[in-house]
Amino acid sequence: FLYAAGRFFDKEADKINVEADYRTVLDEIYELVDQQGEMTLTALSKKMNVPADRLEEWAKVLDMAGLLELDYPMVGDIIIRKKGYAEAQKKAKQQQNEQ
Repeated sequence: FLYAAGRFFDKEADKINVEADYRTVLDEIYELVDQQGEMTLTALSKKMNVPADRLEEWAKVLDMAGLLELDYPMVGDIIIRKKGYAEAQKKAKQQQNEQ
């Protein structure tokens, strides 16, 4: 126990759980996309209850960091993918076709 500012502190009990206390919106975006492999911007926006334009900006940060990929198709919604997911899907499809 440690006595400070007129009260006792238990060092073990008062330790900060970094994973629980310092979770950001960027962490949440990454985790959701990582779990699904890929998501449309609209689906992610609805799931997180965040405007799509703001979410796109945050996803761009993760894209620049090399954690996610953004795909802007000619028609349809923006797709946010886990890094390397598209290539893994293509390889899996090729292996299925070869069998």
